[in-house]
Amino acid sequence: MKIEFKALDTLFFKDGKPFYSGEDVWGNGMFPPAPSVIYGAIRSAWFVQNDVNFDKANSDDDPTKNLKIKSIYFYCDEDNQYYFPCPLDIVESGDVVYSLSLVNNKEFINSSGFSYFPILDSNDKIEKEELKFIGYYDLSEYLVKSKVNEKIRFLKMKDFITPETKTGIARDSSTRTTREGKIYRVEMLRIDKIKFVVDFEGIDLSDKGFLKLGAEGKVVRYESKDNELDLDKKPNQSKNYLKLVLTTPAIFEKGWIPSWFDEDVFEGIFNGIRLKLIACYIGKPIYIGGFDIKKRKPKPMKKAVPSGSVYYFEILSGSFDDCFKAFNFASISDLKSEEGFGISIIGGIEV
Repeated sequence: MKIEFKALDTLFFKDGKPFYSGEDVWGNGMFPPAPSVIYGAIRSAWFVQNDVNFDKANSDDDPTKNLKIKSIYFYCDEDNQYYFPCPLDIVESGDVVYSLSLVNNKEFINSSGFSYFPILDSNDKIEKEELKFIGYYDLSEYLVKSKVNEKIRFLKMKDFITPETKTGIARDSSTRTTREGKIYRVEMLRIDKIKFVVDFEGIDLSDKGFLKLGAEGKVVRYESKDNELDLDKKPNQSKNYLKLVLTTPAIFEKGWIPSWFDEDVFEGIFNGIRLKLIACYIGKPIYIGGFDIKKRKPKPMKKAVPSGSVYYFEILSGSFDDCFKAFNFASISDLKSEEGFGISIIGGIEV
């Protein structure tokens, strides 16, 4: 099932750090929200729509245990286009947009063990790294041709989100009066120009309805959609190389690489395919937390590789078609893969 939902009010998506009023003054947020936030919202909506007690959640007979998020992306009303987090090897320098090129590691004195390095093939200076969103058609061209058009259009956070600071103070639950020293501030987000699009399986919701999303349980309106994005078009790749782009954050047990990889030789086997990691462009880690409603305490915080991060591989055994079937719109996250973490897309590269 695929649904599209739009915020009706400001939203707040908490980062992984626990927040306690009185101890912390400022509550940090994040965008996009962690896939687990959307996963939890869909599950909760199912329980409400089917009038099932929440006590069954995470039990042996949990009716939502087969829920799996297949993809998460965005839709912009203004230009009628779908957007994904932009691969980090697409960079800006002034008014020009570049795709980073791979160069042989032998050109560098300080070797990291990789065979190649992604670099800007010009003397221009790369602008400060900033989360951007790339249009569906430009992303398709990038994946197939491994290059981008200089006139590519990005959406940046400021293009569709308006921050609004909210100041609050905790109240005593018994007297309903304010509690001294419990003032706090959070940065709410007014998201007017985009909608969330989520493709999932394992359960079904009503064709239209409402669900609660974010730290304050604000209501968003959703409806089912039948749109099909043709990102299943395979690149014209003649050599045994590929790039893997994360469209959602991934949680790896080894930190920045999947558990099936040997970090000493940068090689690993996945579904019978043997790959060698020859380079990567990874963003700053983000932290995934949450709150356990049953245990009434924060969940253990996990470090995640952010969306947009790019891994470059040489195929040692298997074909490019095998890799495309195994990885395109599949999760490579070691943890929480069913919640939508680590969803990847495949592109060609030039070496």
